[in-house]
Amino acid sequence: MTDLAMSEFKAGNINKSIAALKNESNKGNVDASFTLARIYYHGLGMEVDRNAAEHILRKLRQPEARMLLADLLCTEAGTTGYVEACSIYSELAAAGDMVAMYKLALVHQTLGRLDLASSGLMTVIYSDVSTEKLKVKAQRSLNELGAENAS
Repeated sequence: MTDLAMSEFKAGNINKSIAALKNESNKGNVDASFTLARIYYHGLGMEVDRNAAEHILRKLRQPEARMLLADLLCTEAGTTGYVEACSIYSELAAAGDMVAMYKLALVHQTLGRLDLASSGLMTVIYSDVSTEKLKVKAQRSLNELGAENAS
């Protein structure tokens, strides 16, 4: 976030902060664009505007922006959003992003692709680079998946 945008945001001047971010974003500042998308996505100091967030995120190529776009797509009704989210998570997972692997497994679970969900969760659990917190979450998800399969 730019200094002006940050100072305005801290002062509670959300509209001025957004205006500063939009100005920087229009100049090509990708950090300002991503911050603006997060503000819209989470509704920080304003109403949530997922359409505005998606519009910005689709233009950005940084992994964290791609991840947020996939997260947003998972909140849409129907499987179309899940399919595109799977594509994004797969792209990030192929680059070694463990969180993307975990989220990809959860989307597969949601779509009923239990074989893919199980293998994805197992990959996270046994990876040397995943954090303990992520391994615990993956193990919990795998346990829940096993419980669902048993019923």
